[in-house]
Amino acid sequence: MRRSVPALLLISAVAACEAIPAPTGAPRPGSASAPSPSEVAAASIPPLRDAVTYLCADGRVVQAEYPENDDPVGGNSARLVIDGQSVRMVQGVSASGVRYIGGGLQWWTRGLRTATLAPLAAGESLASVPGTECRSGG
Repeated sequence: MRRSVPALLLISAVAACEAIPAPTGAPRPGSASAPSPSEVAAASIPPLRDAVTYLCADGRVVQAEYPENDDPVGGNSARLVIDGQSVRMVQGVSASGVRYIGGGLQWWTRGLRTATLAPLAAGESLASVPGTECRSGG
């Protein structure tokens, strides 16, 4: 038993170093398809209290709230308001940025300025389509 523990630790360390493929739904900062911060500010979108407002390349408005550590089971969460509907999301695994999933959607942020909204197909926890880029005015 004592000899198997170091071997298991070595195998775990090697497995952790394997390259992780870039997800297809990852945000692409600087993409020309997303509106600029000045375009977002000029859109005159009524603010939602404590929310960050994003304007997406497909014309949708997303208002996102990011409560801190509010879910003892799922960790951090986000609440999005899209097309008048409230969607609660839980944090998913990501190599960079913060990725949230819920309500058949994936919301992947890089800071508070850029995010990508993508639909999740049935059974997916990582979007297989690139989605649309969204930007905040801030």
